[in-house]
Amino acid sequence: MKRRLKKMLVIGPSHVKRLEHAVNGGILPESALTIEFLGRDGMPIWHPVFTRHLQSADYEHIFVIVGDFRFGNKIFAQTEAKNAGGVAKELINLDNDTKLYEKSLAKIDEWIAAFGNKISFLFWDLLGREFANRRDNKYISDGRYCHPSWNYDEVSERYRDHIFDAGFLKNACMDRLTVDSANHFSMFAYLMIIDALQHIGQKKYINKAELEFKFKVLDSKFNQMPLADTYLVCDPPIFNRLAEALAKGALPGHKKLQLLTVQAFVAQKMSASLDGGAKVLYLSSFRYIDGEDNAAKYRRFVNTLDKIGRDRAGINVVFYDYLCDYVSGLRKKQQQQVVNLSDPADAYSLQSLQEVHANAIGYPLDNFEFLHSLFELSGRLPNFKGFIFLLMSASLGQVPAEYVDFYYGYFIGDVFATANEGFFAS
Repeated sequence: MKRRLKKMLVIGPSHVKRLEHAVNGGILPESALTIEFLGRDGMPIWHPVFTRHLQSADYEHIFVIVGDFRFGNKIFAQTEAKNAGGVAKELINLDNDTKLYEKSLAKIDEWIAAFGNKISFLFWDLLGREFANRRDNKYISDGRYCHPSWNYDEVSERYRDHIFDAGFLKNACMDRLTVDSANHFSMFAYLMIIDALQHIGQKKYINKAELEFKFKVLDSKFNQMPLADTYLVCDPPIFNRLAEALAKGALPGHKKLQLLTVQAFVAQKMSASLDGGAKVLYLSSFRYIDGEDNAAKYRRFVNTLDKIGRDRAGINVVFYDYLCDYVSGLRKKQQQQVVNLSDPADAYSLQSLQEVHANAIGYPLDNFEFLHSLFELSGRLPNFKGFIFLLMSASLGQVPAEYVDFYYGYFIGDVFATANEGFFAS
């Protein structure tokens, strides 16, 4: 029987915050691990916040997800930089890059001296940067990749006893593991990271065959969902987001699902060609914005429904972009930030629209934990759970949050269990 770690710390930039969101929001199955998270957006590894925490901490293992080496380059600003996080584009140059790289490596060396085998590192952003550069044929000379400041192979060799190595990703697979250009984790990356945490002390690498097997398991399970004759019809901004995520593989594709813009659906006269059993979900970009002509925007929404042309009983609607705004507002409120949520009694509030339109999928607006678990932390994109909820809404119509939680928990738990049977059976 495998020994479970008593207490683990995972630290790093926004990737850690998203991993914490996935664990606490039920996006990942429950784990026997006891994990604490310390994630800070855009924070460099050498930031005092991390160092102070580690000085007073007692963990059986510390897992560090190393962010972009350029994080914190505001320290080179002529004026005092109150926030050392993030990257200031105007301060990117070779000299600053070199200094930040040396500063980061010095901090890693310091932590290894202090914690020894109790600490390991995943150089995630370096992998993402190198993958993108290789894909775009940048920094290639005589057929060899060489970045002027930092290269994954050099880092992995320097820290070969402390790195959690996923070096093959710099040549393949990275698209499926990220949802945006900032290399934030997709569900497939969560599969990988959870394995990394569960097997600390047993192995220190990711195997390409293992990961590709997990891809196949999730894709296979996903394609078993009954989505024949199901159509997601989207306003262009929403379509572009979903299409990009599907094209790169960050969201899994379904062989029976059709994703179309409203314009394409209308131009192809789909409403006349679909049989009565077809299911259409319209994802609308309508949202109330102070100072804009919301009445005119709402009329355009109603006209779009008419253009889609199906019997109103044969089409469901999600006010998707409005939901993104609403969830963002709730998250800010939870963080005690000032936010102006629309008055529920307003004719154009999300609450009113969900009540007025009988064919609207009613997201439970008073259930923050559920809504919080459906969306990426930025980027107006559904996470894997949110995507499944959209597809369930398209196929089944209104689905209670409790059923979504139950179905998704069973689904993702089965995916993890089946995937682990292939390579990690005890």
